[in-house]
Amino acid sequence: MNREASALGPGREYGPFAVALLLVLALCLPRHAAINLVWAAPLMIWIVVVAVRSPARRHAQARKAAMLAIAFAVVAVVHLTYAHVARTEAQEVVDAVLRFKTREGRFPERVADMGLGEPELRRDHIYFHKPEASEPSLIYLATFVPFSTYRFDFGSGEWVFQPD
Repeated sequence: MNREASALGPGREYGPFAVALLLVLALCLPRHAAINLVWAAPLMIWIVVVAVRSPARRHAQARKAAMLAIAFAVVAVVHLTYAHVARTEAQEVVDAVLRFKTREGRFPERVADMGLGEPELRRDHIYFHKPEASEPSLIYLATFVPFSTYRFDFGSGEWVFQPD
């Protein structure tokens, strides 16, 4: 081990980085918060700058870059899971609407008409609305970023992303 890296000691070398890494995870893991990963870019730049300026710390910086990459992967897996669960639950509501339409020959006016209650709609912020003279609107909130939604187009039978 070189003098500069050993002089810092593991606590001084990794302590501030561990705090920053935990902050990145705390800010990015909640639903609708993956967009906060942009704040981790300066951390990655800092890791590269220190590695370039201080060859003695390159191994430590490489470990930090690997830990940050693992944190990115964890955030991605968590948010992909959120997205899959949200889509599955929203699709269950769409299927209930389409079953009702097949059975009754019209779209339901209310959630209760489909045999679903508010808990089924509110569990992942699924919203159902039926205007009087048109087909219903069913949306759910996107899980990666705030304010964006997915809307089911009953005409085409597809989900449409609606960025904010």
